[in-house]
Amino acid sequence: MPFYAAVAGPLQDRKTLLLGRAPREGASRRNFAAATSLEEPTKRELASFEALQGLLSKPTYLVHFDSARQLYIDLDSSKAFGVGAVVYHVKEDRVGADGYPKRTNIKLILFLSRMLSPAETRY
Repeated sequence: MPFYAAVAGPLQDRKTLLLGRAPREGASRRNFAAATSLEEPTKRELASFEALQGLLSKPTYLVHFDSARQLYIDLDSSKAFGVGAVVYHVKEDRVGADGYPKRTNIKLILFLSRMLSPAETRY
């Protein structure tokens, strides 16, 4: 799912806030989670949830790695959003005049993305 970390960021922030002071494991963590009351989600959290639902409803099919095909990896990073990577094969071994395969010829293998922590944005 492209831009997953950026889209899911508000929900991840809420989870971190809720469980940040929780015990790490065992019955005490389960008891903490059961006793924690949830507040109504903010508009930003609701928008994030709805955006994730929309992205999940679109068919994005991943394929298995094929060692006989050329493997491509695209990396992207941004101080505002985080880092991401896409691993893919190309249906045909042809690329366009610009050196990149057409978007319709890409067979996706893997998406990775992660938001940067506040300290990491200062590196």
